[in-house]
Amino acid sequence: MTTTGPLTILHLDDGREWRGGQQQVSLLCREQVRSGHRPVILCPPGSPLARWAAEAGIPAREARLAGELHPASVAAVRREVTALRPHIVHAHTSHAHTLALLAARGPGRPLRVVARRLAGRPPRGLSARLKYGRRVDLFIAVAGAVGRELVAAGVEPEQVAVVPSAIDPARFASPPPREAALSRFGLPAGCRLVGTLGSLVPQKSHADLVAAFARLAPGRPDLHLVILGEGPLRPDLLRQARDLGLASRIHLPGFRADAGALVPHLAVLALPSVFEGMPNALLDGLAAGVPVVATPAGGTREVLGDDEGGLVVPFHAPRRLAEAIARLLDHPGEARRLMEEGRRRVLAGHVPQALAAGTEAAYRVALERRAAGGEEPPRGAVRSWSVEGPVDRDLRRVLLAEGGLAAEDTGRAGPTGRGPVWRGSLGGRAAVLKQHRRGGLAGRLLRPLPGGLDALYLGDGRLRRTRAVTARFRARGGAAPEALAWLSRRRGLLRQLYSASAEWRGGLTADQILDRSRKPGREAWLAAAGRALARWHQAGLVHPDLNLGNILARQPAGRRPGPGDLVVIDLDGAALAQRPGTAVRARALARLERSALKVLGREAPGPRQRLRLLAAYGREWAEHEGKPPQEGDRLVRRLLPALRRRRRLFPLHGAVRRASRR
Repeated sequence: MTTTGPLTILHLDDGREWRGGQQQVSLLCREQVRSGHRPVILCPPGSPLARWAAEAGIPAREARLAGELHPASVAAVRREVTALRPHIVHAHTSHAHTLALLAARGPGRPLRVVARRLAGRPPRGLSARLKYGRRVDLFIAVAGAVGRELVAAGVEPEQVAVVPSAIDPARFASPPPREAALSRFGLPAGCRLVGTLGSLVPQKSHADLVAAFARLAPGRPDLHLVILGEGPLRPDLLRQARDLGLASRIHLPGFRADAGALVPHLAVLALPSVFEGMPNALLDGLAAGVPVVATPAGGTREVLGDDEGGLVVPFHAPRRLAEAIARLLDHPGEARRLMEEGRRRVLAGHVPQALAAGTEAAYRVALERRAAGGEEPPRGAVRSWSVEGPVDRDLRRVLLAEGGLAAEDTGRAGPTGRGPVWRGSLGGRAAVLKQHRRGGLAGRLLRPLPGGLDALYLGDGRLRRTRAVTARFRARGGAAPEALAWLSRRRGLLRQLYSASAEWRGGLTADQILDRSRKPGREAWLAAAGRALARWHQAGLVHPDLNLGNILARQPAGRRPGPGDLVVIDLDGAALAQRPGTAVRARALARLERSALKVLGREAPGPRQRLRLLAAYGREWAEHEGKPPQEGDRLVRRLLPALRRRRRLFPLHGAVRRASRR
């Protein structure tokens, strides 16, 4: 399949209303036509998207897409794929996702692309594993938060491309006069407006906005609230407005195609959503020159930053929402500054041209990957994977043509007994290469036996899992060196395993740092390790062998060490959890304490120093969760019983005896 030249793209959308997703399809198709491609839309007859396509001159095929598993729907999509023979089938809804998998199959099938617009975790179960597995060639996430959720749910990082949603700024180039716009929507002349746009559904949390408006209304008789949208919660919102005595000042005009005429005349746009992808209302408001207050749902913070392009408030916090709206109403200079920065960000990265260019680039990369045979390692005596072809060639040269890893070992063994590694350049990348060996009791039993049995495994599944965990951990914000390549070599019925990662220049293992530091420096490093561990746990890391030898640290210049100065390595047996439990947290903290005893002996941290490590862990956790420091103290108190049970096992491991003899 070609990876250059014009592309034919079949867009699948079964939506029967005009929402943010349909707006994205229209903008994307319009720009694809301008770029010389051939987009074709398959959608239900009479849908708003079909009407738009007819007006815009975009080819559209209409079919009754009754459901994702309906035989007639699958047959309709299959007919279009057979007749059109597109390079790409791009599904824009959940039902269209399934239809693309069922209809676009067989030899010479088109590239299967799925747009993912919500930041919630994909569903679990067999059907979800089929939908979100390797059967999809490319997921296009509308925000970084959406992409991270896909990776956290098990989608391979190579399958995910982040292409932010776009809006058409031309809609707001010539807004109607204020009086005419207010009159069109039945609003009183001269009123100040707080507004929002979105379907009247629970995820938008409009009830919180009504409650916040009730706090603002008594002192601002000219202030009105307008909620532009339609949905099942309309009766509940009207009832809430009546109960608050604000029915005459809270307006629900329903879904309006001309909503863009009113948006530029809002004093504040408020978006209290619980979850989103990349909310179009946020982009519309900033493009129209309106200051914004929003919750950090989905990609909202990617646009607003930390109160740089607008104000961010917690979820389900009407009081905080009211305070933020009042701040913008009462300080027009600050409101204008925030709006201008937010508008600059929207016009720089959320316009149709950027949407089309990012989507086409993602298409090309996925097509090239398919043309190259994907990333599945070949069967045979030697299997390998790498991020780039030159990396793979150099890895094979080092391990196969030049006599193997042992020929170029360089030691990096610290007091915890970390084995040697090879350092050098692989494909122009500074890399660290190691051979996998069994640890623990199995390693101690196998090591004395001839034939190097401690370095032999039944297959290369360990390497695949390590690569996947590393990529997903990094996608969640965890600190670990990038996985560059791996190689598996057959030895009889078993296999030798090697993996390479990007070198973290200037880093020493944490046990080496502690061994060379004086007491104040050790305490600072232990506190930094506690804070770093809290961050890694927030990213979901469950590391069964997390000791000081599996942490790399880099000595900062002229300041105390912090969590950003440490990264975790050797994720061979690690896994990711949505939220590690108390037992996992306590086990990791206990292993760090035990490895510190091994390293420092009589100078190891006492109970007071260990409490500092725990306090640092709790403070970092509370800060990450946006909670007061007292919550971190409560977490530490919950961890202490499990941690004490773990400490009783230290003598069985010999840590205390070795420390006392040192």
